Formats: sequence, C-alpha cells, structure tokens
Amino acid sequence: MSEDSIITKLQQAINCNKSDKSSYIKLANLLIKNNDYFSAQKVFEEYLKIFPDDTEAITNLGSICFYKKDYLNAINYFKRAININPDDFVVYYNLGNVYAEINSFEQAIAYYKKALQLNENSAEVYNAISRLYVEADDLENALNFSKKAISFDSGVSDYYINYAEILQKFGKYKDALENYKKADLLDGNNAKIALATAILYMQTKEFNKALEYFDKALDIDTGYYSAYVCKAIAYLEKNMTHEATILLKQAIDIAPQKQEAYLSLSGILISEKRYEEALDVYKILAKITGNNSRVLILTGNAYALADDMEKAISCYKKAATISPADNEIKLIYLEAINSFVNKKMGVGK
Repeated sequence: MSEDSIITKLQQAINCNKSDKSSYIKLANLLIKNNDYFSAQKVFEEYLKIFPDDTEAITNLGSICFYKKDYLNAINYFKRAININPDDFVVYYNLGNVYAEINSFEQAIAYYKKALQLNENSAEVYNAISRLYVEADDLENALNFSKKAISFDSGVSDYYINYAEILQKFGKYKDALENYKKADLLDGNNAKIALATAILYMQTKEFNKALEYFDKALDIDTGYYSAYVCKAIAYLEKNMTHEATILLKQAIDIAPQKQEAYLSLSGILISEKRYEEALDVYKILAKITGNNSRVLILTGNAYALADDMEKAISCYKKAATISPADNEIKLIYLEAINSFVNKKMGVGK
C-alpha cells in the first residue's frame, strides 16, 4: 500500500472516530516523515483539542515549530509540556536547542543542565553544552564537557570532531589529529572529517598530507564547496596560483551565490595585475551582496590600481554613504580625493 493510501485511510479512521489516538499519531508521524510539517502540525493541533494534556503530542508540536524556525511557538509548546510533566528530559533538551539556536546562551545552558539533572549520562547534552562554550570562547569548559560526552558514548564521530576542534584551538595539533583519526574510524566516509584533517595539516605545515586529505574530502563529496576553497587557499600558500584558480572556479560553479571563492579569485587576479578581470568578479559580487561597503572598497581599489581614480572615488563615496560610521572607509575616501586632486594639480612632481 502506498503512503498516500495509508494517509487517506488514517484520515478516514479519524473522521469515523475522533477519539482514535493511534490514528492521529500515526498520521502525524507519517506526515513528518514526508517533511509535510504544515499538515502534521494541523493534525496535532486537532488532536490536542480532544487530548489537551498529551505531552508527547505537545512536544512533537514544539519540534515541528523548531524545524519551521518558529522558535517562539516552539518554546511555548515545550514549556507547556514541562508544566504537565516537569520530569521530561527530552523537553528540557529541546528547550536548550531552541535557546541555542536563537543565541540565548545562558538560557540554553540552564535548560541543558536541567536535562542533565534528569539524565546525567547523556553524552548528547554534554556535547551540546560543549559546543555552546566553544561559541562563547570558553575553551576550558568546552574541553571538559566534550571529554564527558566521549566518556559516556565513545561511538559517535561528531563528539571526537568537536573535541579535536577544541584541541586545535589550544594549539594541541597532535592530540587533535588523533581525535580526527578516531572520528574517521567511526565514520570513514565523512567529508567534513577529511577536510578538518586537511586544514589541521596545513596548520602544521605538512602540505602533502593536507593535499591527501583535501583529495579525500573531494572524493567523498565532489560537490563540497568548502573543500575546493580551502584546497585553493592551500595552493596559494605555496604560490601555486594556476592550480588555485582552477579550484576556485570549480567552487563558483558549485555555489555561485557564495562569496569566498570570488574574493579569493579576485585576489589572485589583482596580484597578477589582471585588473579588468578582477573588476568583472567584483561586479558579480556586487549583484550577490547588494550594497556592500566591503565589495565597493575592493572595487574601488581595483579601479585605483587600473589608474581610473574617478571610478575608484565613486566606489569609495558609495561605501562611505552605506557605512557612515566606519572611519576607516572615510579615511580611504578622503585620501583618494586628496591624491586625485594633488595629481591633477601636479603636486609632488
């Protein structure tokens, strides 16, 4: 029987018996499986009119709202579930996730720690807290909670990746590499692990090993934009601009709306005095970013290098208008005007 047929039969069962809990839950879960969150939400809302204190349904509604980025309603549903059952570990964890998503650090930590009071062996929660401390640049706490996550569950590659990333921030590259290798043993087909390992080898100046892992990342995922860009930057560190240019163009083909590859490519073109080609790249960037003062400054610099000061000054002026509080941009604009005027008047000749 097709899923559409199953959905129809469940809807018919509910219409015949509004108290049929099983059909409501099966229907909503099937809709969630099919990523039809809107319809699943409607089913749970109808269900709660009949069974208003069903915490599983309330929690599922909170999760649907979370996936839809409707964070306020997600919080309201999760708190409603807690009011009914204050000992539900999952709901506290979910609330921590919502507050983490909206960058409410203290509340996220508070709810994660409440979850740990109910389940002190939850590696997932320890890892979530560790990630928050990383974002807050509290690396000591991040390291401690990461260790706890691994101590409670040593079979999850993401925990080793997080631990390795923290060690890397401490400059403990050898220990970080060991943990990336542990992650790779658990999940050997993970392009993210391969890329992270490659970047670590770049930090330790082991270029050939870095290339090996960049290639591994791209073998696993031929459309991995970040791997193309990072490998290109590695080539640039070795002044291999031709190879870097090829990779950056491949990255642009994969993700034409992302900025990093354009910026690196324009840098190569500027260094090679190919100013007109760099300006073409900046024009594309301008379309992607809109009125972006940084792109305007870079465009102005390219015009200045191409000895077209009038267009350079026009770009600097637009940048200064967009970012009037940026004193550095104001200075660039004023210096360009002074240089242009002095040149016209023959000052300094």
